[in-house]
Amino acid sequence: MNNIVLLGPPFSGKGTQCSLIADYLQLVHLSTGAEIRREIEKRTDTGMRVKTSSDKGLLAPDLLLEKLVRQFIQVHLPANGFLFDGYPRNEAQAHTLIEILQDFQTTIKVCIVLEVPEPELIERAMKRAEEEKRTDDNNPKVILKRLDVYQEQTQPIIAFLDEHVANTYRVNGEGNEQAVFDRIKTVL
Repeated sequence: MNNIVLLGPPFSGKGTQCSLIADYLQLVHLSTGAEIRREIEKRTDTGMRVKTSSDKGLLAPDLLLEKLVRQFIQVHLPANGFLFDGYPRNEAQAHTLIEILQDFQTTIKVCIVLEVPEPELIERAMKRAEEEKRTDDNNPKVILKRLDVYQEQTQPIIAFLDEHVANTYRVNGEGNEQAVFDRIKTVL
């Protein structure tokens, strides 16, 4: 299986690029954020537990995400591969993802890290909040908290993935979606 991890700070365009990559390589796209929003929308117990954290700009609990990832892979097998969007977000999740994939007798083939300056991320967040009427993106304090959490928890796992994934690439995430996608295609 061709499994790819796409990392980047909130509002770096991961979801947009994942859609393009998934179509390009015929991969199953797993957006943990989208899965969590579905759980919240359905008002499940899981969704309501996560909503409390996400309203404060915090990440969903690791055990919940592990369960979601395992179930998602199981439901979508057989597949050409999976594209992990925003997961893992901390070192414990990175270890867990490697273990989950080993359980399915596969590995991470490529890790792509989108890099976008903070001012552009904030601008994108506010624009998305307005366009999509997303209340989770319209509070500057929550946006800054999410960026801080990324720096504290996710940024350190890039070194971990550099050690455990032979093909880890940093890609400039600035500019329009096609320009970013063209940069990604050069590393794929």
